[in-house]
Amino acid sequence: RCLVRVWRIAQFCTLHSVGPRYEIFGSHPGGQFIFAASGLVSIQIHRTPSGTSAPPDALIDSLFTTDERRMFRDGYLGMFGPYTITSDSAFSYHVDGGSLPTYTGTVQNRTYRIVGPERDTLTMGTSGCRILIRAG
Repeated sequence: RCLVRVWRIAQFCTLHSVGPRYEIFGSHPGGQFIFAASGLVSIQIHRTPSGTSAPPDALIDSLFTTDERRMFRDGYLGMFGPYTITSDSAFSYHVDGGSLPTYTGTVQNRTYRIVGPERDTLTMGTSGCRILIRAG
């Protein structure tokens, strides 16, 4: 399917009820999502440049779990496991492991759209602020 490929992260932000979106990994995050034809996904996201400051502690402490707070302060998220495309606009993946121990063993459900004249842009979620570009 169209999801199978390497997608480079162009934008990755979080929306929350206390204010506007926050670019949790900086304004130019690095990383990629790899959806293999074998049914495995590997997700890597990191803050760039590495010296970019973390979000304010008060914001992190009020909105996220202990594992998530550590991840946002460290500026790195990694996860991997098998995925299943559940519809033309949704997929789920089982987290076999990664940098968030509380996610290990869980199933994460995500919505997506592949857009653009060459179908080279992947948007995830409904917020419009998680955007990936086809690599290569």
